[in-house]
Amino acid sequence: MSRGSSHVRPVLLATALALAACGGERAEPDPPEAPAGADASPLPSGPTVICAGLEEVILATHPTREPLRAAYGEPDSTTTTPVPNRHVPGATDTLFTIHYPGLVALVHKPAEGNDLADFARVEDNRYLTIPSLGVGTTEELVRAALGEPLRVEDGALVYWCGEGAEQPVSFELADGRVRAVLVDYYVD
Repeated sequence: MSRGSSHVRPVLLATALALAACGGERAEPDPPEAPAGADASPLPSGPTVICAGLEEVILATHPTREPLRAAYGEPDSTTTTPVPNRHVPGATDTLFTIHYPGLVALVHKPAEGNDLADFARVEDNRYLTIPSLGVGTTEELVRAALGEPLRVEDGALVYWCGEGAEQPVSFELADGRVRAVLVDYYVD
């Protein structure tokens, strides 16, 4: 069994149970298998099981400073950039760019507030709860698991299946395989 795949089934089971409680559709009984060369864990099936809320479940930990540090230790590097607060004139927020091998996370910290996940770029499947949708997976298997994307943009399949603020999850492709998974969180 590959690294991280033992966590995939409990996450999918919890997601399926939550959806069933909310009246969502059930997962198909026989999900497609991951390709040779990618993580060997089975791919989850059906857009309802995976796409809805994908931005909240695809990463193994919440991409803000403390959860990342607790899960992976000190980052390789962190840079800070002051940015004007869009709502409070004269207030300055901070944008943290946090680097781990195979992961870059942007965290927005309002002047008077808590960390907010802004963006994550994953190039190593160890940061994913669903590594069979990660780096090395074919475009066809991503489409089979999630359905057709909202759009295809700059060589990436872009999925957003929520009903609230747009928080797309993109699968950046190179030669028909996932090169990176990008999560763009809504920050107001």
